[in-house]
This record gives sequence, structure tokens and C-alpha cells, in this order.
Amino acid sequence: MNENEKGMDAELMDFDMDGLCRAIAESSPMPMVALEIGTHKVKYANPAFCALLGKGRNELVGHTFPGAAQGQDACLALLDRVSKTGKVEIHTGLEDSPAHPFYWSYAVWPIFAADGAIGGVMIQAIETSPFHRQVTAMNRELILSATVQHPLMDDADAFNRKLQAEVAERQRVYAALEESEERFRLLYNALPVGAFVCDREGLIQNYNLRAVELWGREPKLGIDRFSGALALFLMDGTKLANTDNPMNKVLRTGAPERNIEMLKERPDGSRLPVIVSYVALKNSDGAVSGVIITFDDISDRLRAEKEARDIGQKYNLLAESMSQKIFTTKANGELDYVNRQWFNYSGKVYEDFEGWGWKQLIHPEDIGFTMREWLLSIETGAPFEVVHRFRRWDGQFRWHLTRAQALRNGSGKISMWLGSNTDIQDQKELEAELRWANDDLRQFAFAASHDLLEPLRTLSNYSQLLVRGIPGPLSSEAETCINFITESAARMRTLLTDLLAYTEAGADRGAEAELIDLNRVFQSVKGDLALVISENEAVVTSGVLPTICGHEARLVQLFQNLIGNAIKYRGERAPVIHIEAARQGRDWLFTVTDNGLGIDAQHFEKIFGVFTRLHGKAIPGTGIGLAICQRIVERYGGKIWVESQVGQRTIFYFTLPIEEESIDG
Repeated sequence: MNENEKGMDAELMDFDMDGLCRAIAESSPMPMVALEIGTHKVKYANPAFCALLGKGRNELVGHTFPGAAQGQDACLALLDRVSKTGKVEIHTGLEDSPAHPFYWSYAVWPIFAADGAIGGVMIQAIETSPFHRQVTAMNRELILSATVQHPLMDDADAFNRKLQAEVAERQRVYAALEESEERFRLLYNALPVGAFVCDREGLIQNYNLRAVELWGREPKLGIDRFSGALALFLMDGTKLANTDNPMNKVLRTGAPERNIEMLKERPDGSRLPVIVSYVALKNSDGAVSGVIITFDDISDRLRAEKEARDIGQKYNLLAESMSQKIFTTKANGELDYVNRQWFNYSGKVYEDFEGWGWKQLIHPEDIGFTMREWLLSIETGAPFEVVHRFRRWDGQFRWHLTRAQALRNGSGKISMWLGSNTDIQDQKELEAELRWANDDLRQFAFAASHDLLEPLRTLSNYSQLLVRGIPGPLSSEAETCINFITESAARMRTLLTDLLAYTEAGADRGAEAELIDLNRVFQSVKGDLALVISENEAVVTSGVLPTICGHEARLVQLFQNLIGNAIKYRGERAPVIHIEAARQGRDWLFTVTDNGLGIDAQHFEKIFGVFTRLHGKAIPGTGIGLAICQRIVERYGGKIWVESQVGQRTIFYFTLPIEEESIDG
């Protein structure tokens, strides 16, 4: 122990120890309670213990200690052991809470009466959980030594034996007191907050290591003042008058002043933002003899609060500058913020939207499915997305895409929703124009393809009549020409037929969709391809297929093209083709697997184009089949893709919406 520490201990011992200990207990963040032996009634409870139980001091003092009142065996046994043995005991415990577990260490100390008997116990609770490990208890055990009067006794031997026992007990008490003083010094210096003990003049009589760290230098005991010699300022920079100093108020009234935020000027002239608490020290007569001050640096907290405010202002500026309508809601879906675009669009004020008031803007025909989807998202946490109509300030309704995403806190619970409303009226109108243009183009292609078939039939028929009308055998040149005309007409007829099929793949838009059992479609396609299947000795199977909402003719086209392609592009082995379906989220995922020639990865995208033929004329066809499949699948809101190994197998994947979400045509 250095000379400075010895000086600190000497000053501490000379000070009013009863008042100091009580003041430390009163200002300590560690819960402490004193109990009477036998009855287990509370004789004293500091503010921290009252806060721990959520009760006032008058609800505890004079009443049985809660642990004993509840008949907790471990608590009663612990109290009884300390009251009988006089030995300090440490007990650790775990308490659960909704946020995280709290770990506590309970120290139980005997309180000695003037005659040396144990009159009570002191319990100190120290939280040791990771969340509060930095909050170390400020505590001091109160072990009172006793002066025992010895009556004169005739029996000298008995007197000597008793005297020896009392001397041994006194030595034990002194040793415990010395250990208590050392423990107090260690705990005092380990406090995460600065602590000064001042007398009635404000002169510093004692301090801990954290106080030195925060103040910037070691104070001179009996010379330096915590406040008075150096200025105190309010958080706005206003200098605090000496008469308004909280310490002076505590010295006058004896009432504590807690958790005051201010700027403390340090010896180097810098100002440190601190949170300060003042508690009066009182002597045995109850008179105020000084003040104990605890304080801590709040620079990090203030910096974090400022950063949070700055970030909030940036987000607010961003939201206000966006062309979209931005909103936030509480976790339960009640609206609590909208940007100015909402006001500009609707001509209303915030109070009209707050809570659930925003529903008045939605088109009556759209409110039903909007609320269903919104409540489902609130319940499940899934992203919200709907397309619906919002009423403008002039009464007109415009189409909007509304999206919202849940924001979660550290424990994973939804804390709020952030969303946007995007005006897509122009996009809707453009889509309608494109649909009309596509319908016109489809009708033209359908008519052109259909009308071209008739001249081809005429060309083919007249070429045959020409052959039959020429007497004798045809020359080789004439036969070549006739064969070329016939084959070309046949190829053109096949091409036009496939073009008609491609055009018709989207021609039923607007027609009423039906529930289609794909098991029945599969069997129908197998029947249509029975001859081709037989000629190629193919094996075509399927798992259990679902029922979807669609158009049977289009689904027959889809299955027929995929199965027909698998047979057409067979390898050396007999074709084996299998179709499966499995639910994947909101879709059915279909696989069509074969053991054919396979497709090089570089052609995976290309094969879905119109007139794409990877094998030239070696394998007959027009290269439209897979384009028809893609058109049908995308028509129903799905997608189609392929995976393949050359010479091994090919798997075509495609998705279709599940029955309750399939399109209605």
C-alpha cells in the first residue's frame, strides 16, 4: 500500500463511518437489506433493493423478508446458518425474464450487537449477468465490535477460560473488520462510476480511481472541491450559479438529488458531460455532515443519441424527397407516418390517415383483398404486396403497387413496417395498349397462317394433277421438281400449322378458366401419342399430378410438346420419360425427365426461341414446340427452364400456380 492509499484510508477512518456507510448504502446501485434474526423481519432496505422488488420502503421494513415469507427452503436455511455460525456465505442464483436471464450473487453477513451476539444479517445482491457486469456493487460490510463487560467471578479458572474465549472472539471480529475494510477499499475502487466524498464545505475527503480517471487528475484531499472551485454548466452551456448547485441543496435539505445531467469543467478546462447523483452523509444525530457524489461520463450515450437523430433526419429527408408515397406503421399495422406525397395526392391531412384511416382511400372493390393480404402479413411477417386503386384528391382512382416490409428488433420481433405506394396507372394503360396490339397481331397471324394453308393445298393438289396428266414416265428432272414442290408444300403446311398453334397458345385470354386434372390430361396425351410411343418402344410414366385452374387445350399442348420432343430427340436407347410434380411455395414445380440426346449448356436459353433447331434437318420439325411451351407456361404466370447432360439425360422444369392462386382467365 503506497503512502497516498494509506492517507486515503486514514482520512476514511477519521470520517463519520456510520454516516458514510449509510450514505454509501443509500446511493449504492447494489440492492442491500438487513434482517432481524429469528423473525426474518426487514429492518433496513436501500433504494436499490426497493427498486429490485418494485416496492416502497414502507412495504418492506417491519415485514417478513419475501424469501422467508414464501417459505423458500434454500433462503431459510441460508439465513439460519449465518445467524448460527456467524460466517459469511455467498449464494448464486438465476432469475428468468422475458428479455434474458439475470444472474445474481447474494452475500449474507452477520450483524453483531453490542454484547457480541448476532442480532441480524445483512444481504447484498450483486447482479453478475453479462448485461450488467460493469455495474459493480458499492458495498461495505457493517461489522460492529462490542465492548463486553465482565462481572467479577469467584472462580478464577472459569473466569480465565471465559476471558480467553472472549479474547479469541474479539480477535475474530477485528480480523473480520480488517478484511471488511480491505474488501470495501477494493470494491470502492472497482466501481464503474466516479465517487467523491465531500464534507459540508464541499472539500473532497475521499475518492475512488474512476473519479480520478474522469476528472483528469488526483484531487488534493481537504483542498480541492468537487464543485465551487471549478464551474458546473447546464447541458446547454449555461453556467450554474453556486446557489443552484445540487450539492448545496443536499447540504441544506438532506434530501438526495439523483440522475442530474450537466457539464463538469475539469482541471484542464475541458467540459465533460456527466450524470450525477448526490446523497447526504449524516452523523449519529441525524445532522448532515457531508455529501457522497457518484458521477459517470455520458459522452458515448449523447453521441449515440445525436447519431440516431441525424440518421432519423436523413431518412426523413430521403422519404420526403421521394416521388413515391412512403409510410410506416406500428407492429400491429396501425399507420404512424406518411410523407408529403400522401398529402399532395389525396388532399387530406395526417389525422385522416392515422391508425386505419388510410382505408378510406382504397377503391371499394379492392378493400377486401387488400385487408386480407395486409392482416396475413401482420400475422406471419411475410412481405406485403398488392396492386389496387387509390382515390386522388379530385375523386379519380389510380392504380398503385403497394409494398411493405417488416423491420425487426434484436430479438427478432417485428417492431414496425416500412412501405411504399407507387403510382402505376401509366404502366397499366401501356399494358392495356400492348395487349390490344398483341391481340391485333395475333388475329392477323392467325388469319394469315390460316389463309396461306389454302393456296398450299391448291399448289399440292395441282402438282399431283400435273403428274397424273403427263403421259409416260417423268424425266428425272421433272420428278425432282415435282418432289421438291410436294416436300416444300408439306413443310410449309407443317410450319403454318405450328404457327397457328403458337398463336392459339395465348388466344384464350379472357376465356373462363376451369379446374383441370392434369392426371387426365397426361392420359389423354399418352393416347394421342400412342402410335409414336409404340413405334419408339418408349416408356412414358408420371407421378400423381395436381389439379390446377386453366384451359385444357393449352395444357394438352404443353404436355404433348414436351413428351413428343423427348421421344423425337431420343438417343440409342429406348426413350424413358417421367413426369413429376411437387409443391414449392405458392407454385407447383413440374419435372419432365428423359434419357435422350441431351442439350449442350450453351443452348439452354436458345432452344425456347421460335424456329430454333439444334440438329438441322437431321431430325424433322419446325423448332416451334418449345416456344409454344414457354408461351403457355408464362401465360399462366410460371416459368420454364432446362438442365441437361449431353448423351445422358434432359430435365425440363416448369412452374404453374397452385389451384387457389391460378389465374381465372
